[in-house]
Amino acid sequence: MTVGNSARALCWGSAFAIAAAGSLLALPAGAARAATVHPAASPTAAAAAVHQAAQSPSGIVRIAGADRIDTAVRTSAAFWVRSGDAVLASASDFPDALAAAALAAALDAPLLLTPPDSLPAAVAQELDRLSAARITVAGGPKAIHDKVLDQLRALPTAPAVRRLSGATRYETAAAIARRIGPADRVVIASGVTFADALAAGNLAGSSPIVLTAPDALTPAAADALAALAPSEVVIVGGRAAVAAQVEAELRQHAPTVRRLAGAHRFETAAVAAAFRLSMDPPVQRAVVATGEQFPDGLAAGALAAHLDAIVVLSPQRRITDETDALLREHADGLIGAVLKGGSAALGNHVEAEISAALNGEPRPGFEGSVGPLPQDVRDEMTGVSWRAGCPIGLDELTLIELLHWDFEGQVREGRLVVANRVAEDILGVFASLFDAGFPLHRVRLVDDYDGDDDRSMAANNTHAFNCRYVAGTSRWSEHAFGTAIDINPVQNPYVAAGSAQPPAGAEYLNRADVRPGMIVRPGSVLDAFSEIGWGWGGDWSSTKDYQHFSESGR
Repeated sequence: MTVGNSARALCWGSAFAIAAAGSLLALPAGAARAATVHPAASPTAAAAAVHQAAQSPSGIVRIAGADRIDTAVRTSAAFWVRSGDAVLASASDFPDALAAAALAAALDAPLLLTPPDSLPAAVAQELDRLSAARITVAGGPKAIHDKVLDQLRALPTAPAVRRLSGATRYETAAAIARRIGPADRVVIASGVTFADALAAGNLAGSSPIVLTAPDALTPAAADALAALAPSEVVIVGGRAAVAAQVEAELRQHAPTVRRLAGAHRFETAAVAAAFRLSMDPPVQRAVVATGEQFPDGLAAGALAAHLDAIVVLSPQRRITDETDALLREHADGLIGAVLKGGSAALGNHVEAEISAALNGEPRPGFEGSVGPLPQDVRDEMTGVSWRAGCPIGLDELTLIELLHWDFEGQVREGRLVVANRVAEDILGVFASLFDAGFPLHRVRLVDDYDGDDDRSMAANNTHAFNCRYVAGTSRWSEHAFGTAIDINPVQNPYVAAGSAQPPAGAEYLNRADVRPGMIVRPGSVLDAFSEIGWGWGGDWSSTKDYQHFSESGR
């Protein structure tokens, strides 16, 4: 039996590696393979990898640095061969960098980041590589200290350095907008929350970005609009971000006021991207950034303008339905995507989903297969988790291969051995857990731990078959029949007389303090096992075995 969105077995041999995460994930057939630029690579090597991937149809590139500053450097190195201009903003907060994205786009320049008090060597080296003759610093001396400007002027290229700033984030954004100059269209976004302003990066290539307070048009924003004299103002974000009162005030500054908004930040970004797709020049790529934090997305607007791309925001684990629909609708016109940030920002499943959308493949989800024990698995088990005299034979056991979420939001491969007659039910249980996003630390055969249950529990390993006795007895465990499964033993310990096994499970004795990976009622794990009629050790009266599920309930 096989379970999967496209009714196919796991394609282990064609899986690709996500270098930053060290994980494996099967991609749909024909899907693009990602070139991953990760912290171990030099910016020069990163640029070569990205340029090579970008030449192929539907190429997907991930730019991942050691931190937000390094990610911005690698973005610049990968996509700008030279640039007479560069824009520098603070890495510590979002408003100045978001407003500066429009200036960087207008200059076709990279946006780089720095701490407030010192210019990182990597940024200095990148500015030198770019041969930047002009550097614009976004933000006042509190955001970027004067000594950083001195360090910029001391670079080998002796660039001209200019600061654009104001007393507040709103004044700084206004100063940056005025530097861009008169515009037919001006974008208004909240200066309090970052997500809608990130989505505004979709319009950074054609429009200055002006920030305002949520409930009133700030004087700085009003002055900027008066100077820019736009024919259209585009609000990015709903009324909670930019209130209806602000919208009314904006009508005094432009004959047309348009709002781009969705039910949440990711839908707002999709709406803004759709608006960009309706404009000239044609869009060629998608730049994908996390919508849950600001750092990796800070330079997305500048990059999107440079690549004639849309900006798409995504949660860490999965793209939203709105984003999936948008990419599929416009897949014929998109030649690839750039993911900004490592797997902690955008997980490997996001990469697989984007690849599927651009290639017209079914949206990936849970996949798993059941089948007879291969010979190598039989050899591995014999004398370890199985031996002559066990209550079940090897021919009565099934190998399940499956995908599961881990605690870092990545999709991993796992393997279980169970009795033939329960295999299909168990595959369905793990499909339900995947759909619910329930994390499993690891899912490996107990043979990886020499059949030692204590070692497997200490490794927080979810496992099933093991031909062993119940501890301290001569009675076969339910695991010896292939009809029991232990899930996340650390988060769900065996508890007797107030003592937890494994010992690390002592941290989880308070079952009211619910944390990821814990099995609680009500909950997705209990629901899935209840559906197939299995009992839970958490319901035992004398002891509690929170990790344990079995067909018999024992």
